[in-house]
Amino acid sequence: MKKYKDKIEVVFLDSEHPDIELLYSVIISRYNGKWVLCRHKDRITYEVPGGHIEEGESAYEAAKRELYEETGAVEYTIDKVCIYGVRRPSGINYGALYFAEIKSLGQLPQMEIAEISLFENLPEDLTYPSIQPQLFSYVQGWLNKNNEALKYKAAVFDLDGTLFDHFGAADKALDDIYSSNELYWSKPLEVFKSLNRALHEKYFILYKEGQISWEQQRLLRMKALHSHYKEDIKEEEAREHFRKYLEAYERNWRLFEGALEVLCFLKGSGIKIGMITNGEHSQQMSKLTTGNISGFFESIVISSDVGTAKPDVSIFEISLKELGVEKSDAIFIGDSIIADIQGAKKAGIDSVYIIRNHNKDSAVDFEPDYIIKTLLEIKAIVNKKNQ
Repeated sequence: MKKYKDKIEVVFLDSEHPDIELLYSVIISRYNGKWVLCRHKDRITYEVPGGHIEEGESAYEAAKRELYEETGAVEYTIDKVCIYGVRRPSGINYGALYFAEIKSLGQLPQMEIAEISLFENLPEDLTYPSIQPQLFSYVQGWLNKNNEALKYKAAVFDLDGTLFDHFGAADKALDDIYSSNELYWSKPLEVFKSLNRALHEKYFILYKEGQISWEQQRLLRMKALHSHYKEDIKEEEAREHFRKYLEAYERNWRLFEGALEVLCFLKGSGIKIGMITNGEHSQQMSKLTTGNISGFFESIVISSDVGTAKPDVSIFEISLKELGVEKSDAIFIGDSIIADIQGAKKAGIDSVYIIRNHNKDSAVDFEPDYIIKTLLEIKAIVNKKNQ
């Protein structure tokens, strides 16, 4: 799973921006059906060909120069894909992203590159692991858009349990607060966790049905938990207990493996990306921001903002309207049988059910259009040639 400690976000700009200063040219390259990566003499990791644009040089000229210097390519076609940016806390730098189909390789110039290697898939030992996989996936999508007919114009995601590991974060948070409060030790850890999950489901359903507020479901949940331990707590105490849980929960926020890659692929493919999530606005947006994925979505529909929640058909209709697509042109990806899959079906949208640890034992008494185990399987689903 992606860690958030690096605080790096990669953004893609689909159109020309003459006002942006480009510092780099990077070339995703393919030779005889395999991806070309190079290894610097001072490193043991691999990287995509590319480098700084020199003074007086255009981005295109820099791309051709870097491609030759770092791979020895002598015959090739090269196309500009997009402008990309790498945002760090210190600011954002931009570069031009290219794709090269290499037809012939000459001798590798005796410069800074020790060797080139050919790969079926991107290797794990990368020089820039927070950046290169996203550039790679975006170019894969761009190639998909240019070479294959697309089955869908929009892909709409659920957040918790689909892109974001809510259940993993919640489980680790329960470990933390259990170990820090002796009151809870009178029951085994697994009993404590089961009790918390049951209370969360009970009060979250009441929230979704509009019977209680977001804040009330938090406080009632904590009060009910403590009542099982024969302790009657006041509202302020419940709020403080929940604050500690929330801090532990946020410390353990993670995206699922493949989330960034599939979003980059879909964006490169020209497929509109949306989200429908049941929850409270500030928390859900914080998850997107922390995971550096908010910029991928053209529409984000949060239940607290619109006054309705999945599986209600109206929340799906809001998303389709914001994306500007018909229901027959969209696909919805989620992990909940009722909220996501049955909701999408009622709305007339094709559905993808993703199997996770938290739902793998659920009774599947319905027929989603697709069942997947990893997010990367969505790449094949959006191609008509695979249908």
